[in-house]
Amino acid sequence: MRTVTMLSIGLLMGASAAAYAKLPASAPKSEAEKAVEAQKAAAAKAKDAGLLNKAQERAAANYKKNRGADHSHAISPQHEPTKKEDATAMPMPGQANDHSSPARQSGESGR
Repeated sequence: MRTVTMLSIGLLMGASAAAYAKLPASAPKSEAEKAVEAQKAAAAKAKDAGLLNKAQERAAANYKKNRGADHSHAISPQHEPTKKEDATAMPMPGQANDHSSPARQSGESGR
């Protein structure tokens, strides 16, 4: 029993020592490696700038196309709603089920 306890304590100490051990420092980068990383960063930056420019051009073209849009198909104020529109419309102020006002209804009894 004592041997098992000593072994488990030794294993725990070894595991904790391994967990706190420092790794060796990485080798310094050579000039060639630094140049390759700089090229990759510049290429990524140029690609991102190109994508941003493309998106901005699309947004500007969409704005120019829709700025003078024809709104003649909009519903006029004299439009009579269909049965479906009438059934799904929000209640007007003063209609039944209009909960826009917290005031009590006149037909309710006081509590």
